[in-house]
Amino acid sequence: MKNKIHNISVVKYDVANGLSGVLKNYRNIFAEDMTFSQPGTIKSNSKKIKTNSQSKVFTFLKNIKLLKYLSFFYYARIAFNKLQKENIQKNDWILFHDPFSLFYATVLDKVRIKKLHNNLIFFNHSIGDPKEQIDYRYDCWFTRLITKFIFKFIRTTLNTSHILNLSQSALDNFNSTYGISHLNTFVIENYLPSKGKVNSESDFDNINIYIVGTISKIKRQIEILNQLPKDFYNIKLAGSIMDGFSMHDIEKIPCAEYLGILHKPYEMFKKGDILLSVSSSEGLPLSMIEALREGCVILATDVGGCNRVCINGKNGILLHKDFKISELIESLDNIIPDKKLIKQYSDYSLNLFEQHYSSKSGYDFFKRYFNTNEY
Repeated sequence: MKNKIHNISVVKYDVANGLSGVLKNYRNIFAEDMTFSQPGTIKSNSKKIKTNSQSKVFTFLKNIKLLKYLSFFYYARIAFNKLQKENIQKNDWILFHDPFSLFYATVLDKVRIKKLHNNLIFFNHSIGDPKEQIDYRYDCWFTRLITKFIFKFIRTTLNTSHILNLSQSALDNFNSTYGISHLNTFVIENYLPSKGKVNSESDFDNINIYIVGTISKIKRQIEILNQLPKDFYNIKLAGSIMDGFSMHDIEKIPCAEYLGILHKPYEMFKKGDILLSVSSSEGLPLSMIEALREGCVILATDVGGCNRVCINGKNGILLHKDFKISELIESLDNIIPDKKLIKQYSDYSLNLFEQHYSSKSGYDFFKRYFNTNEY
């Protein structure tokens, strides 16, 4: 590319999931065409902390929501200072992946950001209003007050910037909240490095059903799986357990097998396997795109950007957000015995990945919209 894109994020570089996973993939795809400013992981004294007699107090303090929230400003400072070391040219772009780094750069360090004289872009990775997402995760009066203050200034910044988002509904939500209809806005995908060879199984005799992601109330895994009959297909569940759920809650599900937290769940996928998502809210799930890349069948609720990954009747079944449990059972009963249908869905997933989510499609997107200034 002619001009570089400088990514800045408060997310630690070696965190495996979510936004950090997306940034890692971008790093692999774009190589020298992008720079990445992320805090990294502070590993010093980690062993000492674990053996220290005050470890319980330390763990307690670490988990206080306010401290976690305030730490983002510290990480934003580290990331922004790293950005200053890059050879940034006048026509380069700075792509902010979170409100904290954008706020730090434009408010707390506005002198240096003005000197850069660059194009600023905000990449909102949440499905809706990022302010609401932050308030939901860090729910106390003080964090709400700070967040409100942050977005008051960010709204001014957005008047001269650009916005990328993972779904059109999120952009519509953004527009109604902040009045940004006059800005350049685009829906973007989560891009993944392409694979040379798919882990294939041509006979489709041993089809696995997977649910991957954080186990929580909003994702509804436990709620839905508990409604399935005892003699139903075995469903493999992977992800961290949140919202007060425990291993006991998972063990009570008769048709589920818990695989633990997997940092590379795609390694267990094979061609023809089924990825199931019963969530009531999503952005553009990275696990779904990873499943596309392996040639999996997708069965998902029509929320967020899922309908861009699961094309109803083409590579799987798209369920209504408030589907009946009988509809889920019927969908799986229709797919699993039909090897011809599984092959059809699987091949479509592979083609869909190459066309919209692969390294090449991602590179083409950034080349078109950043180099030619069409964006």
